[in-house]
Order: sequence, then structure tokens, then C-alpha cells
Amino acid sequence: MKNIFIFAKRAREMQMADTEAVVSALLSFDATLYIDIPGVKGAKFIENPLAVISDMDLLIVLGGDGSLLGVARAFAPFDKPILGINMGRLGYMVELEKTDLNALKRLFDKDYTIEKRMMLSASIVRDGKEVFSGIALNDAVVTKGALSRMIQLEIKADDCPVNSYHGDGVVIATPTGSTAYSMSAGGSVVAPSIKAILLTPICPHALTSRPIVLPDDQTVSVCATFPENEQGMLILDGQERFSLKPTDVIKVTKSKYTSNFIRLTNRNFFHILQHKLKEKR
Repeated sequence: MKNIFIFAKRAREMQMADTEAVVSALLSFDATLYIDIPGVKGAKFIENPLAVISDMDLLIVLGGDGSLLGVARAFAPFDKPILGINMGRLGYMVELEKTDLNALKRLFDKDYTIEKRMMLSASIVRDGKEVFSGIALNDAVVTKGALSRMIQLEIKADDCPVNSYHGDGVVIATPTGSTAYSMSAGGSVVAPSIKAILLTPICPHALTSRPIVLPDDQTVSVCATFPENEQGMLILDGQERFSLKPTDVIKVTKSKYTSNFIRLTNRNFFHILQHKLKEKR
């Protein structure tokens, strides 16, 4: 782990001392550090991470789950290992708390594992042409606009009808995303090692509409019908969004990219699930 890029831009200014503590800990192992904010001694400021990302051995994300999702999605094509250090409130997906910096030594002792997490590829087809494509680590959500009434959803898997219902939308999630919006909407919690795509209706107006788990090799297609003069949205990981028109077809498949998370601790999925969800109460 010689060249390390630190993403700290989304950490709050009040956490500059924590950022400096991370940099100081890494410098003690003779690492070459790059960072996306200026003024941090010992790390070279790079305004555009794309300029150096291919030369990095490790990406460290300072922040919460939102920061980690953004970096994982933006740099997935580079196939770099990612380590999250929690500077936020919940930090369900990150590996270390800011009080655990002694564990960084394991990076340089090569005492770690890499956990690959499935991602989704989502696209919008409009009048036979693809007008948007993106990737997501947690989920792709098809939903109504902020002030819209319920929408009609027609969902297929590999061109076979799965369900049709009125509601606020549908969450199409990875196992990683099963503990995010999908869980809040009533979906099952799925261990991240399971190969699956989750379909979770959002407030369906039907007693028979239930979450469904599909194999990860299937293509999910969603056609949404909106009330007159209203639009819907496709939202990736709660961060990237694209407006939908009534004739659009949203297609979601397993992505060719994965998120590669560094694991330095022995905490398993169920330990984290219990610990973090108790913290959230």
C-alpha cells in the first residue's frame, strides 16, 4: 500500500483534526498520500482525483455511508480497494471508526481481506434509445415525483411478468442495499455474499404485493405510468437522479463492476447489523 488517495471532501470542516489524524497515522508507515482537500500537511492536494486514480493502491474514504457510496460508484471502473473510516453518524458500511486508527497497521502488514460487493447497472430506454445509464452499490429506485399521486408499475424479469401494482414506486436493490431503503420499505435483509437482486414495492396499494428476491443473472424491466402532467424519477443510491417520462423503460441488471472493500476487523455481517441498528434507535 504505497500510493493512497484520501477522499475527505465530504467530511465536515469541523472534522479537519480527524482528517489530519488519519494522515499522520498513514505517514508513519511511509505511504505516499494524496487528498481531495487543500491544507492537509503530509498529503498532496489533487483537485481532480481522476488524474491520479489509476496509480493508487488504495482509496480511503472519510465520512459516512453516503461518502462511501459516492466514491464506490464513481471509481468502480478502476477496480481499486476501498477502506471507509467513519466520520458520520451511523456508518453502517464503513470498516473503521475514527478511534480505530491503530488498525491501519494491518494494511501495511498485508493482514486484511478484500470483500467484493455486487453492484447494479441501470439504464433508461426512451423511444428505443438509451438516454441514461449509471451504476449503483445499494439500489436503483423508480419512484413518483415529490407531489405526484400513485403510479402504475409493470415489472418484468427477463421479459416474464413479475408484478403489476399501484404505489409510490419500487426499490431494486443489491444484497448490500437490502439494509438501506429496501429494508425501510419492508424488504428482507439479505447477507451480502448472496447472489441476488431484490424487488421491494414502496407503499403498494395492494395486500398481495410483496418483496421478491430474484437471481442476479436476470434483467429487471420496469414500466411506470404516471398521472397526467406528472413525472417520475430514477434514483441511484439516493444520490444520482434522472427524470422519467411515461414511455420510458428502466432496465436494471447486475453490473460488470464490483465494489472492493478492505476488511481489517473480524466483525461479520450479523455483528454489524445488530450493533449499528441498535445505535440508530
